Amino acid sequence: MFYYLLIVNILSSIIYGLDKLFAIFKFRRVPEVNLFFLAFTGGFIGSLSGMILFRHKIRKNKFWIVNILCLFFWTSLYFWFII
Repeated sequence: MFYYLLIVNILSSIIYGLDKLFAIFKFRRVPEVNLFFLAFTGGFIGSLSGMILFRHKIRKNKFWIVNILCLFFWTSLYFWFII
């Protein structure tokens, strides 16, 4: 489980960086639903760090809300199976 979350978070951060690069050079962008999917599948830490590190999608409240909800979901899921 640890390696899965590690890979998904690294991938999520890289995808946010690529989407920022695509936005700068006016290339085809990564759809928002894919960014949300990465956060929901466990990449919420990578999504949040990618948002902050690349200063990408930080003005959109929708991305903050989805990532914070995924954080609470995965944290509660973790504690549910631990306890």
